[in-house]
Amino acid sequence: MSKYDGGEHGLIRLAKWLICRLTWKLIAQLTVLSVLSGLSYFAWEARWNLSAMAVNHWGEPEIKMERLPAVVDGLATELSPDSIFVWSANVGSDTRRPMLVWIDGKRRPELEGGVEPLFPDDPARMGVVVRLIRGEEFCLEHAPWSPVGKVLASNGVSWVCAVGIPPEYASLVGVITIGFREKREGEDTRIKASLRRWSLFATGKDD
Repeated sequence: MSKYDGGEHGLIRLAKWLICRLTWKLIAQLTVLSVLSGLSYFAWEARWNLSAMAVNHWGEPEIKMERLPAVVDGLATELSPDSIFVWSANVGSDTRRPMLVWIDGKRRPELEGGVEPLFPDDPARMGVVVRLIRGEEFCLEHAPWSPVGKVLASNGVSWVCAVGIPPEYASLVGVITIGFREKREGEDTRIKASLRRWSLFATGKDD
């Protein structure tokens, strides 16, 4: 039988044995760990309230329409894409609206306006929207599912790069997508940096 067995008396002896072996360093480490765990739990449970507080403090992001022509000109000059597509997004109502469509150097106003679902039924494409909400910039093969996307595909666009507006976590109010007829090998880093910069410009967050 172990020296710690023996019912209530055994538990008392075990507690005394553990207390005697505690050091101030270990106590401090356990205290810090407990505090950090508590803060992490609080932050997770209160994430939506914290998000709302941030919106109230800094204001909800807004796409500045008057800046979109400069966004298109800047992206066209820096990256020479075959298409540029800017759309607004509302995560709460699951909607998006084409705001500006640019193909082969010309604006296509007939493709702008209207309302489409933000979240597609296809799980793989749903993942793309989630990445945008997370504030990521990325490039991938063009898999059209919206009316504008199908027009881009009919014009030969096969590779697209996208960024949320603004490029920040859980702040999505729009998206910039640029398209290419051929994949730009080795240019992902430059493309993503340009997209991020012009996304911030579109909301005035570059000031």
